[in-house]
Amino acid sequence: MDEKILEHCKMLNQYECYLREISASPKDQFAGSYLLKGSAERYLQLAIESCINIGYIVDFMNSEHI
Repeated sequence: MDEKILEHCKMLNQYECYLREISASPKDQFAGSYLLKGSAERYLQLAIESCINIGYIVDFMNSEHI
């Protein structure tokens, strides 16, 4: 597997762990905490960016073989 893809997968896994930890917070605590909400938003954004980057890398690798 391409090293860049592997690195993005590792980061994606880490972001998922952070999001799961945040999701374990009680709903009222989450709703009242700008830190928890901001962290959840940021880690979700980073996870999405990692997925997009993986897609770009795979697409680029496939286009080189055409």
